[in-house]
Amino acid sequence: MNSPDFLAYLKAQTCIFWDWNGTLLDDLDYSLGISNHFFELKGFEGLSKESYQDVFTIPISDYYDNLKLKEKNIDPEEVTDHYLSRYEARRDTIPLFEGAFDCLEELRKEGVTQVLFSAAHISELEFQVKHHGISDFFEMLSGAGDFLGGSKLDRGRALQEEYSFSKGVMVGDTLHDVEIGKEIGFETVWVSEGHQSLKRASGQSFIDYIYDREENNFYRNN
Repeated sequence: MNSPDFLAYLKAQTCIFWDWNGTLLDDLDYSLGISNHFFELKGFEGLSKESYQDVFTIPISDYYDNLKLKEKNIDPEEVTDHYLSRYEARRDTIPLFEGAFDCLEELRKEGVTQVLFSAAHISELEFQVKHHGISDFFEMLSGAGDFLGGSKLDRGRALQEEYSFSKGVMVGDTLHDVEIGKEIGFETVWVSEGHQSLKRASGQSFIDYIYDREENNFYRNN
């Protein structure tokens, strides 16, 4: 979150919907390690970072389909239970992305409305924002009511209808995030180094801007 161009763009907005995992919270390696531990216990080879980023998607049920769990005779609920228990055990060790705290603080000073809009369960969001000392940066938290992620699109539409956000930006690390942003009439920013690969985002018509964190480069996608 250290690009001056990216920060200047965000400061010019009235409302920002932030995704959480992989966008503000740097949990890719942590999450992948948990998943690979499960598959290794089951006798299957784990995923590389690149292959994970190529198959991960929201909702999580679609990600499980991409992993072909049925062909491996693996119960999705078993995967979910393993992941959640392991994730929660050391969740207080997961850092924010470099510069994320300062970015959020700067936007609050500018009076930009910030909403945390995530597929993570609402209880997880409440814990994490308190743990990282960023609760006061957000006008509201919008999280899933179940542990499979639910429908972010339905929640996005409901928020738009309830609060009538006339102009805003959706910032996320998955195609699903930015598709929702476009659906509710927002500009969209996709960020790299999260749970999906840069090659999946490049050239997508519903992505207005890309923030390549590895190169610290913010640019228009189309």
